[in-house]
Amino acid sequence: MSGSNLATEALERASRILGERVSRVLGALARLRTLTQRQLGHGLRAPDEVAQWLVQQRFGQDASGFFRPQPAEASAPVEFGWSAERAHDEALRARLCALAELAPELQQLREGLPGVAWLYYMDAGNAALVHPYLGLERNVPSRFDWTGYRPYRIAHPQQNPALTVRWTPPTVDGGGEGLVTTACLPALFPGRGELAGVWALDVPVRWLHGAQDEEQLADEQLVFVVDGDGRLVSHPSLFGAQTPVGTVYDVGLGALGGEFASLTPAQLAQNGGQGERTLRDRNGLPVRCRWQGINGTDWHVLLAVSAHTGVPVRPPALRSARRRQVG
Repeated sequence: MSGSNLATEALERASRILGERVSRVLGALARLRTLTQRQLGHGLRAPDEVAQWLVQQRFGQDASGFFRPQPAEASAPVEFGWSAERAHDEALRARLCALAELAPELQQLREGLPGVAWLYYMDAGNAALVHPYLGLERNVPSRFDWTGYRPYRIAHPQQNPALTVRWTPPTVDGGGEGLVTTACLPALFPGRGELAGVWALDVPVRWLHGAQDEEQLADEQLVFVVDGDGRLVSHPSLFGAQTPVGTVYDVGLGALGGEFASLTPAQLAQNGGQGERTLRDRNGLPVRCRWQGINGTDWHVLLAVSAHTGVPVRPPALRSARRRQVG
């Protein structure tokens, strides 16, 4: 097989797998928004019924300051990131009670996304509901500000007036899933147009490439992925990086050096999201860059090939990655 055919096959395969995985994530989030609006529109219980439910579920304040069923059990279908300081907010109580009833649907959705780590809902009243059980006290304090958390902020209608799915930059996960990107979608109160909360899915980047467990994929060592803002979603240099939990990789194409920074999102989106261009790398050597869009997103898969043979080559290492801790 010629070098050009190898490159075409690798690019098309990577784009197809990423597109299929992303489509499943988008479908799950759309379903979660529909279920949320159903519950908030027709499933809210009266205050006395909610109070009875809290008693039945053995809610109480634990030693870490969370208000949740006691004792906390890892087998619980959902976990509550709910501070005891907000335990008497009746509107919040009613919403979380209604959304907790979605546990069977959450389990079913996650079973259809075997690579996705967690599904969680961040309520505008500053509480969260997580599936499956995570052990939140090991990751965040009970007073954690969910409304200040990046997935909530970027999905908020003020930052996202189109109410579309937004994705965070790659982040080193605190739950042991490695490099993850979080897909998040706002849910509005039905008929009111106000934000009820944000659903988020923590998605391991390697799973998006089609990897299973510790399997090494040739494509993930060759392709790199950029979003509509020109940020890298995936790059071989990011896999296996020894960096602290919570590190955010806010990395643009300029980090590859040479003329890669001249590739703009607008240019990548031309001609139906497909194209190629010869660039100079940081050493001044020519490299052919080919790209293809991913359906359902503003992402593009890029592949560097030898300007002489057309054979795919590993992309330039990141020269400067802006890394920062989640604050």
